[in-house]
This record gives sequence, structure tokens and C-alpha cells, in this order.
Amino acid sequence: MQASLQDNLQRYDDLNAILQGRGGTADVAALRQANFELFFKLAIPKLLAHTLMSQDWYIDPDRGITIYEFERLFEGGSYKMLHIVMDIKRHEPPRHQRLDGEHSAVAGEAYQNVIRRLFQQAEIVVAEDRLDRDALTASLDEIIQRGDEYREGS
Repeated sequence: MQASLQDNLQRYDDLNAILQGRGGTADVAALRQANFELFFKLAIPKLLAHTLMSQDWYIDPDRGITIYEFERLFEGGSYKMLHIVMDIKRHEPPRHQRLDGEHSAVAGEAYQNVIRRLFQQAEIVVAEDRLDRDALTASLDEIIQRGDEYREGS
């Protein structure tokens, strides 16, 4: 995970300043030691984006990656959960119509945009007492409907 983040910093020069501003350092190893929570919030979605690309999928750049953080209380303390949300699309043209190792231009550009936004945007901290339960129900209904459409093959 660390090497993957370091690769992005070397590939996209502007990410160094973004990470410096957000994490206090542009050194991935130092970030991992000093602020593992931020390192984790960058590394896991980055790993997912990379894995999707290798499997002929990419993250829709219009929605990007959104990270929601929930803190749950339990007897004796609390813990945090992260929910990582993204829409994914198939590469165009599909793998069998491209050269080995070649990504679609759209997917490559989308990947760059998604990674840049990942570095720029902090997680959304969700407080249970401020949840809009009606909006959550509507969103869940939309997710279920989309899943139904995929299962039905439409």
C-alpha cells in the first residue's frame, strides 16, 4: 500500500503539496508512522482503485470515491468504521479489443482524477444524531433497485 501511494506522488507532482497540506508531510513512510489513520484512508481506496483498473473496471470520476466515517460507542470505549462509496464502470473498449496492458483512455484519465480527489477530499464524519433517515432510506432504495436491475440483466 505504501509503495502504491508513493508511486502516485512521483507520478503526479501536485499531490505532494496536497498531501503536505493535509497530512503535514509528503513522505508516505512518515505519514504512515505519524498519522496511520490518514494513511489508511488514502491507501485502502487507492488499492481498490488500482485493483479495479487491473480487472478492467474503473471508478466513475463524476462521483469519485466518498469515504464516510462513523464512530460507534460501546461499553468501555468506541471504534470507527469507514464506508467507501464509489460507482464503477467497465473499460471502453473492453479488454479483448485492446492491446495487453493497455487501459482505455477514458479509464486512465478517470483514474488520475479520482486519485487526485482522494488526496484532496477528507472523509465525511457522520454523527448519528444528525442523520437524515428519509434521505438514507431513499438512497438505500436506489441501491436496491440498481442491484435488482443488474440481477435481471437490464
